[in-house]
Amino acid sequence: MTGNSVPSKVDVALFSKQGREVRASMAIGDMPRLAGLLADGSGTASLDLRFEQDVGRRPVVNGSISATVSVICQRCLEPMALVLQPRVTVAMIRREDEADTLPEEYDPLLCPDGEVVLGEFVQDELILALPVIPRHENDVSCRPLTGDAPGGDGVAPEEVKDNPFAVLSALKGRGGDQGSNQES
Repeated sequence: MTGNSVPSKVDVALFSKQGREVRASMAIGDMPRLAGLLADGSGTASLDLRFEQDVGRRPVVNGSISATVSVICQRCLEPMALVLQPRVTVAMIRREDEADTLPEEYDPLLCPDGEVVLGEFVQDELILALPVIPRHENDVSCRPLTGDAPGGDGVAPEEVKDNPFAVLSALKGRGGDQGSNQES
């Protein structure tokens, strides 16, 4: 299946038996959970998914998804473009306990009724590909903000801090061992 339309529901076992492929694109704006995590919901995601059966005759989905999204850099708080390219290697399971028997190379795809909503699947894969803390990597114009931390005044903290145990050392030196001579 090639083109711009993404089938809404896919019978994973049937598609795998038939060796079908899905090459299409989806608007980021049509993925509300993903769009809510982004600076804006513009752009598209491209899918290249192959449904097939592995040597154990398990229905599997292999392929890739790619999208360029806009997120907020957590270092400078400016929008930045981020390329997401998750690789997909999943095997369909009908019950959670089947996940324990899958070979390590597969992630489980829980489909109790044998069908998957493809748009939800793509959205989940892109959400999982998002970094926990997005930030510019090699951008010299990205500078951390200062003075925005709670209680901060924009001044760097002192490099050398007092040792909290220095007080205990001073007490010990002034006769702190008097308690050991007391009789009980």
